[in-house]
Amino acid sequence: MEITEQYLESIIVKEEYNLTSNVVTKCTLTLKNGSTVDGDSYYSEPDTYDREIGRKVAYRQAYKQIWPLEKYLMAEKQYNENKKGGKIENN
Repeated sequence: MEITEQYLESIIVKEEYNLTSNVVTKCTLTLKNGSTVDGDSYYSEPDTYDREIGRKVAYRQAYKQIWPLEKYLMAEKQYNENKKGGKIENN
């Protein structure tokens, strides 16, 4: 299986946004398996805060965390399949 943007998008089942202060937007993405990843965006000036930009940046930060998690799961599955198939010695 290849990890693509389309695949990563397909495992996101929920996205939530919170303005945690005048300058921080938090995005929490919930994945199909119930795991969550968080991303934040920070603004130095509350007067220049743009809600849409804050949400996009926070989403991107959370989204970037999904890739290494899925990469690890894929490697673990491959390892277990190889071990089960006798390609790796059981120690």
